[in-house]
Amino acid sequence: MKKLTFIDKLKITKNMFFPGVDGFKSTATGGGMTSTNIQASIVNDAKRLDKFQAPIQLQRIKVDLQYWRDAIKEAERPLPALPYRVMMQQIFQDTINNGHVSACIEKRQSLVLLKEYHICNDDGTTDEEATALINTAWFRLAMKYMLDAKAFGYSLISFGDMVNGDFPEIRTIRRWNISPDRLIYAPFQYVPAGIRFLDPEAKDPNGNKYVDWSMYIETANELGVSRCGYGYLYKVAPYEIVLRNLLGWNTDYIEMFGSPLRVGKTNKAGDERDAFEQMLAQAAFAGYALLDNIQGEEIEFVEQKGGTGADGSAYSSLEQRCMDIISKIILGHPKAIDEPPGRLGAGKSKGSSGIGQSPAQIALDEKESHDSRDLAVWLNDIYIPKLINLGLNLPLGKKFAFKDDLEQEQIRRNENQNNLEDAQVMLTIKQAGGSPDWKFFSERTGIQTEAAPEPPVNPSFSKEIQNKLKSIYK
Repeated sequence: MKKLTFIDKLKITKNMFFPGVDGFKSTATGGGMTSTNIQASIVNDAKRLDKFQAPIQLQRIKVDLQYWRDAIKEAERPLPALPYRVMMQQIFQDTINNGHVSACIEKRQSLVLLKEYHICNDDGTTDEEATALINTAWFRLAMKYMLDAKAFGYSLISFGDMVNGDFPEIRTIRRWNISPDRLIYAPFQYVPAGIRFLDPEAKDPNGNKYVDWSMYIETANELGVSRCGYGYLYKVAPYEIVLRNLLGWNTDYIEMFGSPLRVGKTNKAGDERDAFEQMLAQAAFAGYALLDNIQGEEIEFVEQKGGTGADGSAYSSLEQRCMDIISKIILGHPKAIDEPPGRLGAGKSKGSSGIGQSPAQIALDEKESHDSRDLAVWLNDIYIPKLINLGLNLPLGKKFAFKDDLEQEQIRRNENQNNLEDAQVMLTIKQAGGSPDWKFFSERTGIQTEAAPEPPVNPSFSKEIQNKLKSIYK
């Protein structure tokens, strides 16, 4: 008896997972979209996991703080119940559209993505030929998708087929179709079965393993209630929801109290009165009033006095506080997004151990260091070995590394500062007439140093000449 594939089972169950799809008119295809042709559009290909996604849109809905709370309840359902991340990712779709959130994410990722990198030996010697193979747009795009996991909680990346040593069809998979708790990728949201993308034995109909042609990145869960974290966007979301509502409230306030009220007076009736009112209404978006006037037609603009007496500053104050908290969550400091640029990615920080740096720059350095190290681990331990396995001509025994390693640079600065302090101690001893232990100094600092030779002593030299010789040999 033939073993049924997932697609076969989906055809048997018809619309159990997607009721009401039959007869749905798709403007994208220009014709009727039924459950049959939706199923036909789902392609089970390990090289192109993005084709396994059904052409169904995840609805963008109006969310509030209660929906945010419900989203975590959905994600924290204990197994063997069915936890999902659909509501959470639904919130994130609009969270990232906020201008301030988007700018913070871009700045944080740019700290890493703008850095120069290479394939090198353990001593840091660059392999120019191997580095050229990954100094490409598709490789940097893969790096961005990996960093996205920190924002969204996880990323499943489909490589696509390799073409002349490149992967031009690299894609990120819709996160609402992925269950990070069950490690399942389904064609529809809320479907409990699908591709087990980390199963080393799972293959597509052509015999290709899903695990060979994709990469899964997950973050740690701080609470231990799931194997995967929620991403920093979950912490950002409630403040972004408030910002989203503030935009509407502030717009309403300006419309009601920031613009003059148009007041029209007329003694006309019927069609003439309607025409006069239409003219008032179309003059702008602010409010207007139409009054009877026995004297004829008259229009005036009445300045508002602040309505209830508020000046609207509460809106801007709350907006700034929300933006500061969002900046602090993503970048580590409330003013990091507005800090005057000193270094972005490839530059060098000044000072030792943060001395001379602003708190905002220190916070950015810390984020850069953490993200760079996590990304290097993902690349060296997961991504590059997969690329080599697929035939990319990268050398074994070498590693990916950033040329400007912020933490290594900080270690070198600290070592130089410590060596300078030790040298000053030795100089003080010598100037005081003592004999510094230069062997101890060399062992402590790694700087090979030996005592200066004693000045030549000749009894025939005058005391003045002997003093000059001593000063030369100091």
